[in-house]
Order: sequence, then structure tokens, then C-alpha cells
Amino acid sequence: MVTTSMFQAPRRSVFASLIVAVITCAYVYCVYSDGTHFTNHRMSPEFDTGNVVHDFSNATSDENTTDLIFYNKVGKCGSRTLVYLFRKLARKNKFVASGQSKTPQMSRYMTEHEQAQLVERISNLPRPATFYRHTNFIDFRRFGHKNPIYINVVRRPLNRLVSEYYFKRFGDDKNDTKNFPGEGKYETFDDCVLLNRNECLSSSTFIIIPYFCGQVHACRNVSRWALETAKENVIKYFTFVGISEEFEDTLKLLEIMFPRFFNRALEIYKTPGAIISTKTKGKVPPSPLVEEIMNERLALENEFYEFIKQRFYSLKAKYGIAPSSSGTNRTASGKKN
Repeated sequence: MVTTSMFQAPRRSVFASLIVAVITCAYVYCVYSDGTHFTNHRMSPEFDTGNVVHDFSNATSDENTTDLIFYNKVGKCGSRTLVYLFRKLARKNKFVASGQSKTPQMSRYMTEHEQAQLVERISNLPRPATFYRHTNFIDFRRFGHKNPIYINVVRRPLNRLVSEYYFKRFGDDKNDTKNFPGEGKYETFDDCVLLNRNECLSSSTFIIIPYFCGQVHACRNVSRWALETAKENVIKYFTFVGISEEFEDTLKLLEIMFPRFFNRALEIYKTPGAIISTKTKGKVPPSPLVEEIMNERLALENEFYEFIKQRFYSLKAKYGIAPSSSGTNRTASGKKN
């Protein structure tokens, strides 16, 4: 005789399997629903070994706007100098210069809702327009909009880190009052490194790569995955990434590539008194020992910087800008190399 109880166990088993499948799908979506595209190679053996094959055949020119620039500025890489230029050039070249100058460190990472709000704000600006903000990469297409023209400027990682370390404590030529919270205000950068302060450990110095990696939580972790994702996003989404150490050539390229926005940028930058100095105060250069220690900790950041630098030099060659001679190319703070 067949009873109802004979079917209950199989039904429960099928129902439980469906529940597990739904939860699994939801988890995968939450983990990988970020500002980057999850492509097949990120789960492949080639990616795990670091031998990444980039495939950007799906990228098309109509995916980006042509009258909207988004500068998701990396801190202590000449960002305030470039923002000053935005404001001056906006009046001369008749475009809207909008943005957020002061952004807390952790606000670079945003929730889906916060990302959507920022995308709407930027996408609805009157055109032509520029927008600047410290934030990690966001793919606007995920929120129903075309991507802006992404630009950025980077700096040799150790130089950037030393500058940030002393800026937090003593400010710069524009702002010389800093209320540094902690007993280590007067410790040198060497002290910080040799005493293994948290501020100078690898986990606290992984700064540049996340700006290009995206909003997913894994971009915060020191890993080759984050590095390769950042490289991929630069190739696919960033029209231009300059070098702080060669700021004048950075401006030359911006003038050539985006004359609508940057016409006369170099002229204004070189005009005495036109741009407020942002040179960090109180900097003490690190010792050779500390440089060696930190360059090991910054290995991935240094690799990314060299990747950006080679792309930058390729652009200079493409547009006929000669290699810089020593002492002829000022940094963003106004100091000659």
C-alpha cells in the first residue's frame, strides 16, 4: 500500500536543494556585484597563477560620454593642484567644474545605494562638465548610465606615502594646522616603519590600487587579484592616467587629448602665483634601510605604478612629447625633478 509519508521525504529533499541553490546564487551575486566586471579568467587557473590574459574585445567607443570627465583623484598625487586648475579653466573654457574636495578615507568605499546616488549626481551635471572626488572606480553602466571619461594621476608609491604621512601631521603651504590624533605626531617616517606602527604596515599602505580596482570588498585586500583587476580597469575604462613626478607633461597630454577642458592648463600652471602651493611641510626623507623595507611592502603598488608609467610614456611618444630631461619637469607641488 502506498502512503502519503512515502512522498514526504523526497519532497523535503527537493525543497531543501532548491533553498540551497537560491542562497548560493544570492551569495555569488552579492560578492561579485561591484564596480568591476567579473570575467571568466578571474576564476581560472591562469588567473590564480598570475598569468592573466586580458580580453577587452567587448569595449566600444560609444560606452563613454565625450563631454563629462570624472577625476576619481588619488590623494597626495597632485590632486589639489589639478582641482585648482579645474576651477580656473572652467571659467576660461566654459565648462562646469563640480566635485567634493574633502572626502574621508573610508568613504571611497560606497554601498550600492551610495554608488547609484553619485552616478546620478555626476550624470545629471550640465554639460560639458568635470567632477572630482576621492573614490574607487565605479562602472556607471551598472546604474543605467554611460561611463564618463575617467582620468587620474598617480605617484611613486613610497613618495606618496611619505608625503601623506607628514601631511597628516603638519599640513602644507596652504594648511599648516593639523590636529593629528595620537602620540606619534613627532615620530619620523623611519620611526613608524622600524617600530612597525600600523600606519606603516602593508595593510595600511595599500592605497593606489583600490582606486582603480573598484568597490568590491576584495579590492581592499593586498593581493595580486586586486592588482590585475586594477590593471584591467585602467586598460578598459581609464582614458588617461598621468604621473605626478612629470606633472607638466601630464598637463601637456591633457591639453592635447581634451582641449575642450584643458586648453591653456600648462600656461596657467606655470604662471607665478596662479596656483596655491601644496608642498607638504616637515617631510624627512626615509633612510636607505627604510626605503628597502617599504619597497618590499609596496611591491604590488610599485608594479602598478610601473604599469601606469609605461602607458604614460607610450602616450607621450604617440603625441610627440619628448622624454623629460632632469630638472625640466616640475612635480605637482611646484618642485623640479
